[in-house]
This record gives sequence, C-alpha cells and structure tokens, in this order.
Amino acid sequence: MDIKAPLDKEKYSCLAGAEVNLAAIKNSIEIIMKSVIDYEFRTTVVPGLLEIDDILRIAKDVYGAKRYVLQQFDPKEALDCSLHAVKPYDTQILIQAALSAKEFVRDCFVRGI
Repeated sequence: MDIKAPLDKEKYSCLAGAEVNLAAIKNSIEIIMKSVIDYEFRTTVVPGLLEIDDILRIAKDVYGAKRYVLQQFDPKEALDCSLHAVKPYDTQILIQAALSAKEFVRDCFVRGI
C-alpha cells in the first residue's frame, strides 16, 4: 500500500492532490496489518513535499508493520512536470532514515538507489 504522507489530513490531502478520507486510509492500514497476506507499505520520498521527519511520522503511523519501504524519488519518472527539476535526497540520508524507522517497523529499507 502506498502511503503518501503522515496520517495528517491536511498534509495527506495536499500530497494526494485531493481531499482524502483519512479514516478510510487508517482502516485500510489496519486491515492489511491484520491480514495473513504478505504486504508492504511504501512511500516515494520527494524532496520539498516530504521531509525526513515525515518518514518517521509515517513509520509511527504503521507501527508494528512487517515492512516499510522508502522509494527514492526519480524526477524523470514524475508525472508532474514541475518535479522534473527536483534533486532526489542523498542516498545516505534515506538509508539513515530507514535505519531510524526500524524502531517502529520490523523491516525498513530504501528501494531505487
């Protein structure tokens, strides 16, 4: 499941580009975490939209999850043309964020580096 932002209505709606039903998102997270299927939560970390502190807030929001993946932002893949000039976070910063997030989730790593 893609988690775009910390579970704060204003920030999540801003990043989603639309009004969100935060209760439904939280319910989906709970259903997934209680299921027997393999799963992962993931966030594409876009500088300027998400701060490193937001990653830890998201990790807390999915406390106890099996896996939380931080996806390195690739400006060439962005659908929003205004993001094509955004420089991705330094790899070491994301790796450190993933290590810090392991306080809240069992497995956290960076994909796309």
